[in-house]
Amino acid sequence: MHHLRLEGSLYCQSQLAGDRSLSMPVLPGKMMFHIVTAGRCWLTVDGQPPVELHKGSLAG
Repeated sequence: MHHLRLEGSLYCQSQLAGDRSLSMPVLPGKMMFHIVTAGRCWLTVDGQPPVELHKGSLAG
C-alpha cells in the first residue's frame, strides 16, 4: 500500500442484516476497497451481473 502513495484514508464499518443495501458514491481519483468480514452479500455494479461475496472476499 505504501507504493500507492496514498494521501489520506477513511475507514468505515457497516453491519447490515436481512434485506438491506448500501450504495457508495463514485469518488473521482479515489480508490475504494470493501472486505466482507462475516456472512455473505451481493455486489452489484451498473452494467455488470451481480457477484456473491463471502467472508474473506475483497472487492475494489
